[in-house]
Amino acid sequence: MFHGSPLLVSTLMPDSIYRKTQPIQWAPENFGDGTDPVLGDAYIEKWILVVPGYNRVFKVPTGSRISEPTRTPRINRNFL
Repeated sequence: MFHGSPLLVSTLMPDSIYRKTQPIQWAPENFGDGTDPVLGDAYIEKWILVVPGYNRVFKVPTGSRISEPTRTPRINRNFL
């Protein structure tokens, strides 16, 4: 039995965090054998990068390529 979506990969590096999971179906009764959780056929990946020169400030790329994020990170000055 699942207690949430399984975490497939978790990597902590000096300048980034990477996670990959495979979500479970919200309505398992529509996907086979009753009410037991059923893994979905998609994966969710997320990279979180540090912002050099700032403590506790991160950016989350929203594009498909980690080397070219589609927007500038927002810096929360409450944490500086």
